[in-house]
Amino acid sequence: MANGIDLTIGILAARQFGVFSRLQAHERGADDHLIVRRLRQGRWLQVAPGVYVIAGSPRSFVQRVWIAYLATGPLASLSFQTAAALADFIGYPRRDLVLTVPHGGHHRIAGAFVHQISDVLPNHLMTRYGMRCTTPERTAVDLAAVSSYSRLLTVVDDARGRGRLDIAATGNVLADVARRGKPGIAKMARVLDKCGPGTVPAMSHLERLLHGLVERAGLPALDRQFPHPGRQNLNQCVDGAYADAKMIIEVDGRTWHTRIADIKRDHDRDNEAGRAGWYTQRLLYEHVEGDPDGQAQLIWDTRTMRLSQLAA
Repeated sequence: MANGIDLTIGILAARQFGVFSRLQAHERGADDHLIVRRLRQGRWLQVAPGVYVIAGSPRSFVQRVWIAYLATGPLASLSFQTAAALADFIGYPRRDLVLTVPHGGHHRIAGAFVHQISDVLPNHLMTRYGMRCTTPERTAVDLAAVSSYSRLLTVVDDARGRGRLDIAATGNVLADVARRGKPGIAKMARVLDKCGPGTVPAMSHLERLLHGLVERAGLPALDRQFPHPGRQNLNQCVDGAYADAKMIIEVDGRTWHTRIADIKRDHDRDNEAGRAGWYTQRLLYEHVEGDPDGQAQLIWDTRTMRLSQLAA
């Protein structure tokens, strides 16, 4: 029986660079008596509270990361300098152990630094070596809080040039987390503006892009110059609308610095529309120009969903 448990744990540890936790061992049939016996025999080595390594496993940076990851707890994700190193960002060697947990989570791990941040969304995470890790785009936004402008610009520009980071996707993450007082927000907006297209398109150009995209995709024509339905925006018009689906479509071509500065106003405007029963879909100029087919599909799917909701 014990040999079978050893085999099961060994297979798990092989996937985790030789590392496993007490909880994982229990889930595979081991009890504390077996754990103590294996430690005394020298077959397993305790490397952190509740974390063990199979004796003889090759040491590596990823093994150290696994140890910190399991020791931090089930809510941990790799982030900041560690995520940057795993994403091969320039200037970030595989050295520092940095993780993130929600506020109130575990925050004291020997040899590692654990941030407590609660705005890491599911779409800000990916898997690296079997562990939750922030995406390159979320990692860049996090680094803005701890890096100088010049270093951040170098990292983002280099990662973009090597295809390891998408500027528009980084902007989406920035918009997700932007709030008054959050460190690095204005700095990252400046970097995105520097690395972006370099010019602000005219509103007429944005409208032509949007309506041309809709026409080529075979979607119903958008209502042009449609008045905003919110009570606070009666004298304003939206870029396009589907009245039957109560759906507003706006294309944002502002600089990132301006977008972040106006984020509260945009939220208020969208909330006003929502109060009147309208859904606002905001598209980025970068996406409309760079991925028109994907944006057309997004509009199509959202319109279909809205019509279904209203019919129900």
